[in-house]
Amino acid sequence: MKLWQVKSSQSQVADFVQNFTVGDDFITDNYFLPYDLAASSAHAKMLFKMKLITRKELNDIKRGL
Repeated sequence: MKLWQVKSSQSQVADFVQNFTVGDDFITDNYFLPYDLAASSAHAKMLFKMKLITRKELNDIKRGL
């Protein structure tokens, strides 16, 4: 069973969709990871500057990244 599956038989994912979305994307993910982390950090900083999150939340996000 895959993470997104439920017990219902109506939740089947077509093979071509699964192959397109699950294939070797981890290779691409690893390549873009530093950029994704930098963008997420910048987004968190913006949320802090806009007073939508606290400094503690910002620090927690940065630590998690």
